[in-house]
Amino acid sequence: MDLRKRVGVRLGAGLFAALAAGTLAAGCSNSPPSIEATFWQLNLVRNPNSGRTNEALSFFVDVSADGGIKDLDSIYLLSDDQELFWRLDSTNWAKSERDGRLWLGSNQIEMNDLSPLPRGVYRVLVTALSGEQAIETFNLNERPLLPSAVSFPTVVIGRDSVDVSSAFASTTVWIYNRLGQLIAARAGPPGRWTLASLLPSSMLQAEATTLVAYAYDRQRGCGVISGPYEF
Repeated sequence: MDLRKRVGVRLGAGLFAALAAGTLAAGCSNSPPSIEATFWQLNLVRNPNSGRTNEALSFFVDVSADGGIKDLDSIYLLSDDQELFWRLDSTNWAKSERDGRLWLGSNQIEMNDLSPLPRGVYRVLVTALSGEQAIETFNLNERPLLPSAVSFPTVVIGRDSVDVSSAFASTTVWIYNRLGQLIAARAGPPGRWTLASLLPSSMLQAEATTLVAYAYDRQRGCGVISGPYEF
């Protein structure tokens, strides 16, 4: 799933009370949305410019609604203990299709100060435009991730090629335009990849602005991400 978007807000007292009680204004609807499945994964992200490393959470939900995605309003991820929330909507959620199912979410759920994410129970709240809701929970109880123990993929972008160095058998790169929209992706063994293989048209090559590299560390059970790299 595309590893890009970042959102994060500390709850105001009034909104937190409403969300915690599940009392957002509800309207009339034939049936509420339904959370079919939830996916989450901890990642370590290294910024090649600053050298700083921080935790990020990939978080996606498979949601069904009578009218499809157009009937959905927002997806909230809440840490009730810490009074924190992240809000996703059609302006900032990422979409990923797998096995005929549409997943909505973000790969850059981060703390505003880039500190480690709080451990504990998180609540997922999906709201429809009608006000109807679906609620699910999961427990983020992973041990703290140690950046010093992780090997990050690195990338050197040349005029006609991209050199990918990685300790992992397969590395994925995502390429974005200036609006932060994913325009190209490729997974494969590390090495030299031509720009033509990544961006097969001159239009895409002109549109590309940044690249992010991702691999999965099975030993530590987390994703490792480097980026963004500038074209």
